[in-house]
Amino acid sequence: MSVLAEQQTVIDLIADAVESTSKPRSEDIAADLVYRLDPDQLQELAKDALNREVRSYLRALKSISADTGRAKEARGVPRSTRWDGVRRDAESGELDLARLTVETGEDSKPLLDCMYGDLADASENHLRFAMANEVFADQYRKLADRLLEDDNARTVRDLPQREVRRILSA
Repeated sequence: MSVLAEQQTVIDLIADAVESTSKPRSEDIAADLVYRLDPDQLQELAKDALNREVRSYLRALKSISADTGRAKEARGVPRSTRWDGVRRDAESGELDLARLTVETGEDSKPLLDCMYGDLADASENHLRFAMANEVFADQYRKLADRLLEDDNARTVRDLPQREVRRILSA
């Protein structure tokens, strides 16, 4: 059984630290937790965090190898394995342009068959997705901030549903 499981979960410790301050900041909460945890607990947390990072790195490395058919050294965890693989292939001179496809919004076309309109449509399509992701990120940030404001709320379920709907529809 883990040291933390015997006492409190990490989430419980974070929640307690957040509740004990009027203006929680991630750096302050982390510093408080480091101060409150004993060396065994800190070591266990570090081991768990490193284990997650190693698994993520190995998944990315495996994905890169599967995409290219050859093992390559991964430089950290790729944000987009596909495009990081393309970048590395381009840098090494091994990029096979015939393998690349472009999502134009209406269909998928090989890059080498794309005309100006296809690329312009693909660009607009990706910009729409990026803007939508910005909206989602803003909504999630507002919900997170609202959780911090409400002393009785630990999850979104604890917030008034009317407020949640208002934030998500903004």
